[in-house]
Amino acid sequence: MADGQAHSAPCVEEAEETVKELRAALARAGIILPSLRIGPTSWAREAPCPLIELAGGEPK
Repeated sequence: MADGQAHSAPCVEEAEETVKELRAALARAGIILPSLRIGPTSWAREAPCPLIELAGGEPK
């Protein structure tokens, strides 16, 4: 396994857990963000460093 891949797996797992925790905290506050996710551009790097998106698409 390449160094980037070995490093990225824990980062991705941590980001996925963060998304779950953030979604739950927002839900407790009555806020639902269906587009909350790990940003797809995070995967463009050889060694992904996940970014969390609160909303997708272009601003209106």
